[in-house]
Amino acid sequence: MSISINTPANVTSIELNRIFGAKIGGKMSLTGFTNCTSVKVEGNALTNIDFDFSNNQYENIRTRLNSCTGVPADISNQTGLTTYDISNNSYTGIILNPPTGILLYDVSDNNLTGSDPDVTSCFDLTQLYLHNNNFSAVGSPDISNNTKLEFVQFNDNDFQGELANLNGLTALKEINTAVNHFTGNIPEISGATGLEKMWCNNNDFTGSIPDLNDNLALTLFNCSYNYLTGWAGTGFPSTFEKLYANNNDLSSDTVDAILGALVTAGATNGQVNVGGTNATAGSSGISAKNTLTGRGWRVTINE
Repeated sequence: MSISINTPANVTSIELNRIFGAKIGGKMSLTGFTNCTSVKVEGNALTNIDFDFSNNQYENIRTRLNSCTGVPADISNQTGLTTYDISNNSYTGIILNPPTGILLYDVSDNNLTGSDPDVTSCFDLTQLYLHNNNFSAVGSPDISNNTKLEFVQFNDNDFQGELANLNGLTALKEINTAVNHFTGNIPEISGATGLEKMWCNNNDFTGSIPDLNDNLALTLFNCSYNYLTGWAGTGFPSTFEKLYANNNDLSSDTVDAILGALVTAGATNGQVNVGGTNATAGSSGISAKNTLTGRGWRVTINE
């Protein structure tokens, strides 16, 4: 399928989303579309999209679910761009930094390498998706200045070193840092007061599970498959529903304390897994398991 437009300068938006049957394939040239502010070409079979960035006009670019290859275009001069989603393509190489006014930035599910893009000056950023690439850097992406962030995923990469402090991110709702090579302690998160879900599983964290008692919105915390040996907590919020801390190095006393605190929190119909490579539960832990099971919880421990 091919499409040609005689007066591209008159076009202000292009939308060719999720075409079923005959899909647009090959290359798309947007040369001459100097007044086009929005491009939504999703779910096709394009291998390349040649943008015309000469007029600094773009506000919205969504080209996910195609087969685009090569290095992504430089969008740093598109100062009005707020949405950029090139996820689920086959892009490679090093991606350049986004413009500072970006709100949604999604380059996930590609084959991008090198350091992660710098978003420290993107003060209005609300959604950041870097997952399922080959980014490699010492330390996590620096998001400490992005106080409007709500959703963050940089799981399934090759980030190393320590995970940055999240305490200033009061708007943050979900963060996924799983399947990397983070080391050291899981950072304190009590200041991330809006946090609802956090995944930090399948890393190389040591030390203790942090205290989650002050995260009153938190419902899920997954720290499984690390090297954690303790729990720094005093309790769990009453809304807390799912804890996955299996396959760590938790002692029997720690397992018992966690299960007892979940009983005290009073939630129903939750899930907790503190089994795997952790120690066996003691008598108080087994008693707590029975209480939780009676409240509809699914509990996995070593007995």
